[in-house]
Amino acid sequence: PHTPFVDGWHIGAICRHLEAVIAGELRQLLLLVPPRMTKSICASICLTPWAWIKRPGLRLMVGSYSAGLSVEHAVIARRLIESVWYQSRWGAAYQITTDQNVKAFYETTERGYRISTSVGGTVTGRGADILLLDDPHNLQTIYSDAERHATKEFYKRSWHNRLNDPERGCRVCIMQRGHPDDLAGDLMAIGYEVLELPNEFDPTRRRASSIGWPDPREAPGELLCPARFGPAETAAMIRVGR
Repeated sequence: PHTPFVDGWHIGAICRHLEAVIAGELRQLLLLVPPRMTKSICASICLTPWAWIKRPGLRLMVGSYSAGLSVEHAVIARRLIESVWYQSRWGAAYQITTDQNVKAFYETTERGYRISTSVGGTVTGRGADILLLDDPHNLQTIYSDAERHATKEFYKRSWHNRLNDPERGCRVCIMQRGHPDDLAGDLMAIGYEVLELPNEFDPTRRRASSIGWPDPREAPGELLCPARFGPAETAAMIRVGR
């Protein structure tokens, strides 16, 4: 709460695409965003409280490579919902129930819910209207063929078919590329809508999404959010990566 907010056009792009998912404009969305660019705050924390203002009966299942991280995001989202600021504005629309209110699974009085899980975690027997994967790969193990394959198999065998309504439900994956053979490559191959926002702009990789949000940068190498991750930070990241 004491960290100054640093805005950037990329946050608007992420939020606009997440709004399109809730509105049913996008059914399958892949967001490729560098680390520390507010992607998890937008997707794993703020999306649930925002969506429930409009659709308190919406059911979401949110997963990550780490169960602890997924639950942490769920707790922060619940704190936002229960805050005086939020309740004074939208508390009349719904409440979190008292009989189903634990960190990894809480429900609204309008029968919406949020389930938090992890890659490899229990999803059998559960479903949702929105399936959200936030960082499905652990970057510390992504160069392990076995670990990477396990994540991709979890998506194919357990995650993809968890929609309550396969004709209207939506799937979202938000991550950074960590390997040429990661889950993002599979999702692009099966037709996911892609919003790709690299830290350093490459005009040859510019993608304009179907809802009409092109990358506004023009110069090769132009940074995504220099006020947050500037030239010095980028150079240091490149040196460490070598």
